[in-house]
Amino acid sequence: MVVLEPPLVTGQFRWEAESAGLSTLLVEVGLSELAGVQVEVQGNPPPPGLERQVGAERVERWTGRLRLGLDPKALDLELELCTPDGARCRSTSATGTREAPERAVPPLLTFASEVLGRAPAAGTAGQWAIPVSADPYAVLVAGRASATWYGLLPAVPIEKEGEPYDNIAKAVRIDPSMALAQWLLARRYAQRSRWDRASMHFTAAREGRPFQPVFAADQATALRNEGKLGAAADTLDGLVQLAPRDPRFVLLHAETLLAAGRLEDARVAIDALQVDWPRDAGAAEARVKLADARGETAITDELLAHWADTDRSAVEPVRRQVQLRVRAGRFADAWEMLPELRRRGAHVLADGFEVPVGVALGRWDEAARAAERSGQASVAARIRARRDLEQRPDHVTEGLLTWDRSPEAQVVLARAALAVADFDAAVEHLDDALKDAPWDLDVLALAVDVNAARGWDASTQRYAERLVAMEPRDPVVVAGR
Repeated sequence: MVVLEPPLVTGQFRWEAESAGLSTLLVEVGLSELAGVQVEVQGNPPPPGLERQVGAERVERWTGRLRLGLDPKALDLELELCTPDGARCRSTSATGTREAPERAVPPLLTFASEVLGRAPAAGTAGQWAIPVSADPYAVLVAGRASATWYGLLPAVPIEKEGEPYDNIAKAVRIDPSMALAQWLLARRYAQRSRWDRASMHFTAAREGRPFQPVFAADQATALRNEGKLGAAADTLDGLVQLAPRDPRFVLLHAETLLAAGRLEDARVAIDALQVDWPRDAGAAEARVKLADARGETAITDELLAHWADTDRSAVEPVRRQVQLRVRAGRFADAWEMLPELRRRGAHVLADGFEVPVGVALGRWDEAARAAERSGQASVAARIRARRDLEQRPDHVTEGLLTWDRSPEAQVVLARAALAVADFDAAVEHLDDALKDAPWDLDVLALAVDVNAARGWDASTQRYAERLVAMEPRDPVVVAGR
C-alpha cells in the first residue's frame, strides 16, 4: 500500500491544479501496475477491483509524496517514498511539461519499483510514457478532471454530474480515447453503483492501457455486478495469467469463478488461496461458499469455525454455527455461542436466538427478558406463563393470558387446567389452539394428553397418529399407549 499525497497547489503558475491532478493520476495508475501495490490518494476509496485483496491486515503502508516544480515548460515532478515507520525516505525527480507530464513518469516508477521491491506486471512498463492525448486541450481538461477527483478543485454536485461543467464527464467527451479519463469516470459510476455505465467506461480504459491489471479487475467487477458472471470470470482468467498470485486479484478471481458456477475451477483457486493465505478471512469465507455450492454439509461447521476465527468481527459464521446447532437440537451448544454473537455486536440477533433456545432449555426468565428487549411483550408473558406451568402447574394464574388468543397461550392455559383436573376448561383451550394450529407439535401433544386423561379413545388415537407423522421420535405416543 502506498498512501500518495498529491502536490500542494500554491498558485505559482497557471493551470497548476490541473498539472498536479494529472501528475497524481499518472503516478497512481503507474504505481498500481507494480505487483501487489495498492494506492490510496486523499482518502479516496480503492477502485472496485481492489476491494477483495487478501492479506490486507498485513499490508505495509508506505507514504508517497509528490512535488511539482515551478516552471510548467520544464515541469519537475518529484516522488518521495517513506518506509511504513517513517524512519527512512528516498526521493527522485524527473522532468516533463504541463502538456506532457507523462514524460516524467517512467523514471519515477522505475525508482518506485526498486524502492518497494515490486516488479511491474508484464507489458505495463511500455504504457508509462503513453501520451495522455494528442489534443493539448484534452490534456488540460483531463488534468482538471483529475484535480476534481482528488479534491484539488471543487466537484460539481451529484445532480449536475454529466452536464457541461462536469470536468470528469467533459474530459471523456472531448477525447474518448483518453484511458485515464475513462477510468475516472468509470470509478465515479461505480461509486454510484451504476454498473452498466461503469462497465462501459472501464472497458474503454482497458482499450487504452490493455496491460493495466487494475483496469481489468475493475472491468470484471463491473461485469459481475451487472450479472455478466461468465464474462467477468473470463476477464479474470486473463488477469491472473498477467499477474499470477497477486494478492489483489486472487480472491476476486476465486469468488467470481464460484459465482459463475465454475465449481471445479473455483475449488482449484480456493485451494491455492488456502495454501498461500491460510489465515485470510476472505479466503475462509470463500471456502464456506464453495462448500455450500457443492453441498458439503458434513464439513461446513468446521469451515464456519475457521472463518469465525480468521475474522473476529464477522457475525455471519457465528450466526450459522448457532443455527446449525439449533437445527440439530443441540440447544445447550447453541446457547453457549450466544455470548460470542454479542461480542461481535449482534445483540438483536442474539436476542432472537435466545428466546427459542432459552425456552427449549427451560431458561424461562432469560428467554422472557430477551423477548422484552426485542419488543415482544406478549411473547415474554407467554414464556413466563409457561415457566409457571412447568414449576407450579396448579398455581398458574389464568388472568395472565386471558387477553392472549394465540395457540401458545391456549396450550399453557389448557395444561394449567389439566393440572387441576379441570377437563372442561382444558378442552375449551385445546379447541381454540386446534383451530389456529392443528399441526403444531405442542398442540398435538396437548390433544393426546387431554384426551388420554379423559380415557383413551379414537380421538386420542387420531391425534397420536398425527403427532407421530409430524415427529416420529416423539415419546408421548408410546407413553400414552
